[in-house]
Amino acid sequence: MKITPVFIAASILTLKHVSAGVAGDACSWCNPPDLATCGTVSDPYDWTLVRAISGGNWFPNGDHLAGTAGYTDNGASSYNIGNFETFVPGYNQFLFISGNCVDWALSSVDAVNGEHYANQPRNVCGSSASPTAKSTPLWYNRDGSVHDPLVTPVNWDASTNIRLYVEAWTGELGSITSRNGLYVFARNA
Repeated sequence: MKITPVFIAASILTLKHVSAGVAGDACSWCNPPDLATCGTVSDPYDWTLVRAISGGNWFPNGDHLAGTAGYTDNGASSYNIGNFETFVPGYNQFLFISGNCVDWALSSVDAVNGEHYANQPRNVCGSSASPTAKSTPLWYNRDGSVHDPLVTPVNWDASTNIRLYVEAWTGELGSITSRNGLYVFARNA
């Protein structure tokens, strides 16, 4: 296992990558953002890259970010580590971040997909919209919606172009490529 230290504010963040080839392998095409320039994450726990897209489509996994989708790496624009629990035991937080480090949100797994909700405030530990304080943007995780959860650092709105996570959708692709892709990290904090 390769461990790469990255500095964030005054803290150290470690990204875990594993060797290439099967579930759990590092992304073959990803160039994760330099987290040292991406806002303030106030603690030094390890993050593991679990999903990434660079354009073409939004996250194609279809598991509502439950971490149960199989390993994928198409070599160009879509990556999923495999079962999150296998590679990040006890994971309980997500970090959603754009490749250009402009947009990001850090939240608990429970806030993202612990229940079904629509246009409801979700607890976010920090985000590009509120880097030093908790916030409660309005998100969606509707039962039966193939696109949810819908995650953004601000209130979700059909007109917002600050989307950080959407599944199985082909709209607004420019917001992915113009931000150098989107990345999802997980950890057990």
